[in-house]
Amino acid sequence: MDKEKLARELNERYFISFAHSRGSISMLKVSLAGLIISLINIYPSYIINKTVDNINPWENYLNIGLAFVALSMLIFMVLSIFSKFLYKKQILSGIFLVIMTTYLEFTIIYLSYIIAVFTSYSLNLNSLKSYTFIVAICSMLILSLIYNILWLKRQLKEGFKEERSQKNLQAKNAVYNSKSLWIIFGLTSIGGIVLGQIRFLFGFGLGVLIVIAFSRLIVEITYLTYLKSKDKKYWEEPPKPTPIKELNEEEKKERKKKQIKIINISASFGFLLFIGWLVERVEIIGVMKTILRGITMLVLLNLLVTCLLWFGSKVKKYLRKEK
Repeated sequence: MDKEKLARELNERYFISFAHSRGSISMLKVSLAGLIISLINIYPSYIINKTVDNINPWENYLNIGLAFVALSMLIFMVLSIFSKFLYKKQILSGIFLVIMTTYLEFTIIYLSYIIAVFTSYSLNLNSLKSYTFIVAICSMLILSLIYNILWLKRQLKEGFKEERSQKNLQAKNAVYNSKSLWIIFGLTSIGGIVLGQIRFLFGFGLGVLIVIAFSRLIVEITYLTYLKSKDKKYWEEPPKPTPIKELNEEEKKERKKKQIKIINISASFGFLLFIGWLVERVEIIGVMKTILRGITMLVLLNLLVTCLLWFGSKVKKYLRKEK
């Protein structure tokens, strides 16, 4: 078999396995983590604009941009529910996945920017730290994308090794699944508290890590979407749901837990959005303000506990697999 034909077959195998693993349409569900991080990103600039600068936060283009990203993540999260449509329109779904992954990279980089630059009383947008972070991370992002495009061209010419295809199937969630994102978010939060004065270095280091982790993924997903537009052999087979009658008791319990979790998270976000809308339009004073603040804290605590429990179950499952 000549080298060109072998390389073509190896590439085909690699991208088919990639389409069913890290590049799967099902990865749109990760937008839930992106939505939560996006909402967290809005909070510092919103509060500083409102309480320190005494301006309408929605007159700030930064907040509008962050809200747009959060809204996009919400749309992707809703779209991920309509799996039949997504698997039927796989080229469009691939484009959605590229956009979602790009926004996800942006949200975590911006979170690292908050850690590195923001203080409790100032956004520090015109500070030396801010310029250093933006110029360095943007330069690194451009160079990383160029490098990974050249890397992909070289791999396509030589053919992806068989081990890479196997790793795709073994590590569906290795790069950007929700567990990884919550690990990043957890380490970021702890690091920001513990490191204090050197948090710029911590935030900058996190930004560099995200640029490196996501750039190749975005390039590969983009190329996979191109392949899907050329040949349907790269399309995914839609997963077949197991009928309720065939589920055992444990599986039924898991399904109920999942449904309750979805309702819980949806209701919590709905309440937070309502409170945000209410605070903007009505001046709340006295006892009612204290009550609403207490309820809001409980809702946020509920979301935090839900995420921690979910994260714990994922870690437990991962450790079982390792054994």
